[in-house]
Amino acid sequence: MLDTTGKKIAGVAVLVLLALVLSGGLPNAIPSADGSIASVTVVVETATIRSTLTEKQIAWIESSTLRSDLKAAKIAFAELDPGVKDKSDKTPESVAATIKLVGDKAPQVVIKSTSGKLTAYPVPADNAAARKLFGIGGAK
Repeated sequence: MLDTTGKKIAGVAVLVLLALVLSGGLPNAIPSADGSIASVTVVVETATIRSTLTEKQIAWIESSTLRSDLKAAKIAFAELDPGVKDKSDKTPESVAATIKLVGDKAPQVVIKSTSGKLTAYPVPADNAAARKLFGIGGAK
C-alpha cells in the first residue's frame, strides 16, 4: 500500500474510477474463475464522492462483504483518488495508465486483467450490478 497524500492507493490492476455521468447498461461479467481479473481499485475524487454517486453506488464501494468476496476470488480491491501525487508532485507510475485512460471522464470502473489490459466501464448502479461486472456472482 502506498500513501503519499493521505489517500489510499493499493494494488493497481482493476481500478474503479467512478463516473459522473452513467451510461446505460453494463457489459457481460468478466469471468474471474480463470484468474482473468487481477484486482479492483476504486478511483474516486474523495472530496466529491458524496455528490457524484448515488447511495447504492457508495454502498457497494464501501461494502466489506463485497471486498471479502473479491479477496476470496483472488481479486485485490483498493481505493485511489485520481489527483494523487507523489513527493515530486507527479502522478505515481503505478497508477498513471489508469488515470490517463479515464482522463476527465471519471468516475468509471476500469478493470485490469491479469494480462495487463485496461478496460473502462460505467460505474455499476448497485451491489448486484458490481458483482455481475466483477464475475463474483450473488447479490449479497
